Amino acid sequence: MTTKAKPKNPVEPTAEATEALNLRDQFALAALPGIIASFHPLPNDAFEISALAAYRYADALLEARSNAAQLTARVKKNREAGTRPDG
Repeated sequence: MTTKAKPKNPVEPTAEATEALNLRDQFALAALPGIIASFHPLPNDAFEISALAAYRYADALLEARSNAAQLTARVKKNREAGTRPDG
């Protein structure tokens, strides 16, 4: 009688999974539930599509965040100079 090797536990974290999350990862995680919920029915490649889409949303959020910081700095500078921000 032969014994089969136990499959690796898919829930057990790998070395990569235990690393700290950066802001991009956090944004992707926040987007993921909504992306997954949008699939009816689930296609065969739903996991890959969901992961890629989540990081595309994260990249868009980071870009918007960067642009917002630039706009805020410009408005602050214009206020200090006493000029209108649309100039």
